[in-house]
Amino acid sequence: IGRIARRTDPTNVLAVGRYHSPEMRHTVRHPQTEVSIRSTGDNRMLPIGEVGEICARSYAVMIGYNNNPEATTASIDDDDWLHTGDLGTMDAQGFVRVTGRVKDMIIRGGENHFPAEIEAVLVTHPEVSQVAVVGLPDEKWGEIIAAFMLSDTSPDVADLRAYCRLHLSAQKTPSVWVHVPDFPLTGSGKVQKFTIREQYLTGNYGVALTGFRQIIGLCSVCPNALSR
Repeated sequence: IGRIARRTDPTNVLAVGRYHSPEMRHTVRHPQTEVSIRSTGDNRMLPIGEVGEICARSYAVMIGYNNNPEATTASIDDDDWLHTGDLGTMDAQGFVRVTGRVKDMIIRGGENHFPAEIEAVLVTHPEVSQVAVVGLPDEKWGEIIAAFMLSDTSPDVADLRAYCRLHLSAQKTPSVWVHVPDFPLTGSGKVQKFTIREQYLTGNYGVALTGFRQIIGLCSVCPNALSR
């Protein structure tokens, strides 16, 4: 039994392999093309274990999008690296792990934060059934971290923060907490985070949890926050 990681647009296999140990079940196995984990800022190759964009380069990678030079330039750099848009890591054995999407990455005060990491912690909280972590614009930090949650109750913000701090550093702990009735989804059932952000910023989505006015006030462009 094995697992294959591939892209649908260049139609090439990026990684494949068999299960060797329980730890490897969360990886996409060994690369079958030239794969590099690269910085989303300056496109440099990152050290083992650091999160960056998964990029591929080989004879199997597409040479471009048909009649779409803009999309080709955006996806393939001058060194022929195809930028997949996926975030991930590579370990010392060469196993690749997908950790999220570049477009979902939050840049707070010049530091990169990865929603999947924060969501993986919050979803284990007993009062949180589902969660989507999104970056919201902020004048001071550039972006701040917001957690949009589905819950049958109204979770206590202090408890949520304390729970995060057991597993995450302070800067990864959300500043805005919002209780929502549902998530906007794509046809395939994926959460549309850009829609969450847009609807919240226009004041048409979710209710900011009470008892958190001081920190919510940091988001100077969030109408839902400023109204409370």
